[in-house]
Amino acid sequence: MKIAPTVKNDNYVGKKALLPLVPEDEHPLTKDNSVNLELRTVPTDNTSAKIKVSCRLLRGDEDLRSMIKWLDDVETKIFPGLNLQDGAPQAAMVSNLMEGSPKESFREKIQELATAARLAAAEAADPDPAQAAHANVLAQPVADHTTAALVSEALRFMLQGIMPLKTLERVKRYMRRDCRKPANMKIRYFYQLLNKMNNAEIPRVPPFNPNQGFQPDELMEIILYAVPKSWIREMDRQGIDPLDGTQTIHTVVSFFERIEATKEHDQNAKVSSKKNGNGKKVAHKSNGNGYTGDKYCMLHGTGGHTSEECHKLKAESKRLKSSTDYSSKGNGKAAYGNKGYKPKYDKGSKELNAFVKKSIKEGVRKELNSIQDKKRKASDDDEAELAAIDVVLKDFNYQDMDDLRIDSKDEGHIDV
Repeated sequence: MKIAPTVKNDNYVGKKALLPLVPEDEHPLTKDNSVNLELRTVPTDNTSAKIKVSCRLLRGDEDLRSMIKWLDDVETKIFPGLNLQDGAPQAAMVSNLMEGSPKESFREKIQELATAARLAAAEAADPDPAQAAHANVLAQPVADHTTAALVSEALRFMLQGIMPLKTLERVKRYMRRDCRKPANMKIRYFYQLLNKMNNAEIPRVPPFNPNQGFQPDELMEIILYAVPKSWIREMDRQGIDPLDGTQTIHTVVSFFERIEATKEHDQNAKVSSKKNGNGKKVAHKSNGNGYTGDKYCMLHGTGGHTSEECHKLKAESKRLKSSTDYSSKGNGKAAYGNKGYKPKYDKGSKELNAFVKKSIKEGVRKELNSIQDKKRKASDDDEAELAAIDVVLKDFNYQDMDDLRIDSKDEGHIDV
């Protein structure tokens, strides 16, 4: 039978997301890839306070989120902070914030757009190229026809050339199919990250169409698909339909926050009072499912584990077993001579035998003491139950318990 290798495509959940939910600082800012700028708090006032910001030098090899943040910093921080409103100063500043291929691509595009704008202005002045008005416009510098709108168009053209293919399609597919709320993340923070991706990052990826993000009802479906299924069942149990038009994203997120608070309260350890074999009250921690731990260990009595699960018994058995491990010292001949003689009883077996015997005796003693206490405190209604216990104890062989030993050939086997 021929077995074909697994093909990992864009639908593969384990594939790294192009724009992951949790930001990853894959390309941190350093002195080599960034510049420091001083921006005015009030751009039109030269006497206003200044703030220092660091802006990345775009080179084209950054991750998608770093490119998006660069564009956002340029348009929302640097241009307003330096009071750059005209296209020519904006184009000059942007050229200083890029290197390599992005810089060349932007310069070529802004030159092409500004030249076309100058020609359109000349034709508007006079369609006839032989006329003076037409010629005067064509004689003007290209920078005079560079507008802020052309700078924005050139920036998006440059970014479309360095961003991955089908960026918008892949980002929206990830948010719909593979974006899940991490177990250790609050639903409010999860919603904030989704909202930032939808309103601040998706509009800044190719093809830069207006309203290319998710609509509120689509974002609601993404949230419902990302939360645990038990939360959706709780909404159904309470008769809440998040898609009936009466619920908003904020009300649904608030509902999930209440579920989170209730879940955290239920998972806190609850201490309950319970009597052990000696009639003393001991504390047992609940695991959130109502289980208080009534298992029996022959060493510790009633509690949250059995004898097989007891770490103390396991550790003692391992210690004693390691003291008689002949394989660590070589074969039988190396450890006990050429004849391979092995003593019938060894120190480890005796200690293990004594330890297990003592543990069983202590456990039986606790149970007997508990039964005696019950007899002393029992009412008339409990006499039948205690009589049944006496019938069981009548056949208990105390001599066999005293003769308890461990076979030296197999320390894990107990003979009575």
